[in-house]
Amino acid sequence: MNKLFLSFFIFITIIPITSFSYSTYSYSRLENLNATGPEKVGRSDSGIEFPAYQHIVSDLINTAKTYPEYSELINIGSTEDNISTYGILLYNKKIEIKNLILITGATHGNEFLNIANRLPDAFLNENNKSFYNFFDRGGAFFIIPVVNPYGFSNRTRTNANNIDINRDFTNIITNKIRFTQKESQNYANWIAMMAHYFFPGDIPKFQFL
Repeated sequence: MNKLFLSFFIFITIIPITSFSYSTYSYSRLENLNATGPEKVGRSDSGIEFPAYQHIVSDLINTAKTYPEYSELINIGSTEDNISTYGILLYNKKIEIKNLILITGATHGNEFLNIANRLPDAFLNENNKSFYNFFDRGGAFFIIPVVNPYGFSNRTRTNANNIDINRDFTNIITNKIRFTQKESQNYANWIAMMAHYFFPGDIPKFQFL
């Protein structure tokens, strides 16, 4: 059976974090004058310095060019402040996708960990044979390193409308209808599209405000 796995946090243990190579980012130390602690000096609340968002996107573009048979750059939509949000789909283009793992980062823009953005190159490293075996069996990853580009660039949890994207998801249990922002709508629409791919008889219906 085809499966869609959703991982909303980017902690995974299939390879040790020490095997990642550090990117040659020119790190930005944009100060958030309203912040305290590490964010005050241009770091995430985890103490990680931020690269510029365009550097994250440039890395995804370079990965797609370097591994054209195993990667595809995807624009999932524009944010409330009209910034394109990019992810990268890693899979063997010659084989039908049977299992998909979704990995995201920086839904709260100030919680960047410098992990999700490095996963594509780590997974596609020619020394990681187990990943290529996974791809050749129909496995795939879709990685969105920064869900909230505005919050990421401005060192804040919220988007341009001061909305916490991580609190903007509909909860049918509590009958809370949300998806008020383009960021969460893009996210939900992409999941619905993938769910329809795997389960064509059951198309999810997302209720937006």
